Amino acid sequence: MRAATLVTCSTVIACVIATTTRFAQFDQLVIFGDSYSSTYFRPRSTQPSPANPFGNIGELRTNGPKWPQYLATKYNESTILVYNMAFGGSTVDQAIVPSRTNGSFVKQLNRFLNVYSPSAVTKTPNTTLYAFWFGINDVGKLFDSNGTASDADVLASGLYTQIFDRYFSLLRRLRTEAGARNFLFINVPPLERTPIAQKAPKGPYNSRTTALVTSFNQRIAELAGKVQNEFAGSTVYTYDAHGMFDHALGEPGSFPELASVRDTADYCAAYRW
Repeated sequence: MRAATLVTCSTVIACVIATTTRFAQFDQLVIFGDSYSSTYFRPRSTQPSPANPFGNIGELRTNGPKWPQYLATKYNESTILVYNMAFGGSTVDQAIVPSRTNGSFVKQLNRFLNVYSPSAVTKTPNTTLYAFWFGINDVGKLFDSNGTASDADVLASGLYTQIFDRYFSLLRRLRTEAGARNFLFINVPPLERTPIAQKAPKGPYNSRTTALVTSFNQRIAELAGKVQNEFAGSTVYTYDAHGMFDHALGEPGSFPELASVRDTADYCAAYRW
């Protein structure tokens, strides 16, 4: 996916989240996810502060800021501290879907609770927003290394049940141990439009990718509803990254930041993830 496209999508994500989640009420943002969110924050290094809301940031591969950076510095109405636990390559649980980086929501949550619970970070649940963006690697790992589809569509139903049962159990732990009350779920972009899919043989790969992403996103919506229903006093937000990415890739000229983009199907030198 073109770096410019990803950066622009980050801008739009941040803008929409800021306007649809009553973002001004939050002074802390805790993020769990993969490379689309990660700023490679080290939780035992420099901590977020009003003067430095991200604490510390590692090497990024997007040729520009990611959506958490836009959200906390451009679209915020007041100071917000960002605790970004996201890590590139992560799946929900690598015991269910292996991660090439050994990253997972399981590990991110363990690290967050070990460092910050209890702490000032978890003592203000009403003004802390917890954001989750998983699924890109969970879906992607259902395909073999040469870019052709496996029998993932046959396995997906049972596998997705395992993934989302585990996902909910981790959210329940976050609720119990950190008092989380405000949840934001971001769904999976159209992976069939990524460079690896565009360069793969047409047919089963793209059709199955589309079906698997659609199914995964349906489960995310169901998960959000379950959290709303079962976690009393919680507020749940969702963001349709799939729709926004699809729009940006299909009509890049509709975004000022993408006015110069002519190719949304190939890799570029600035972003080779």
